[in-house]
Amino acid sequence: YRIIGHLLGDGGIHIIKLDGKYRIFYVNNEQILLDSFYNDTKSIFPNLEIYTRKRKDRGDEIWLPTTASYILYSIFNMKNCKTRRVPDFVYKADKKRIGAFLQAIFDDEGYIYPQKNLIGIALSNKKLLNDIKKLLKILGIDTNPIKHTNSRTRSKMFYFYISSKKNLLNFNEYV
Repeated sequence: YRIIGHLLGDGGIHIIKLDGKYRIFYVNNEQILLDSFYNDTKSIFPNLEIYTRKRKDRGDEIWLPTTASYILYSIFNMKNCKTRRVPDFVYKADKKRIGAFLQAIFDDEGYIYPQKNLIGIALSNKKLLNDIKKLLKILGIDTNPIKHTNSRTRSKMFYFYISSKKNLLNFNEYV
């Protein structure tokens, strides 16, 4: 579930169907998050050769060979990952697995305002943000309404906050 969360956050899948190529990748600047993705993948495919590369201009990258990428794509019904939506099976999972999914996506796209007692998340994909809100609701975590910001240097971003002691405690427990 964390793998899927990371893929929707700072990863993705390149598909070239005519060539039969599927490539799952994950990009990040934080080594601890790269290690998390790597270790989660190794827990599913212990003998898999996972490819990595260090990059100066962007985050470091991990990618999986076509066979493993296709297996994950098929088993986890990752058609929704290609369109950046939460796969249906995540909504039906138990709270522990939903929490693992949310942990990964908040690690990639979330932020904390400790002085204001807020947790936030921002994405350019409003539909995915709504999906995340639904999952948080399943865990008993209410969020503030989605708002947006228009930046001159970036695309339109949508965001929401989690506030109140009850919601922050539930977030701490499950996510």
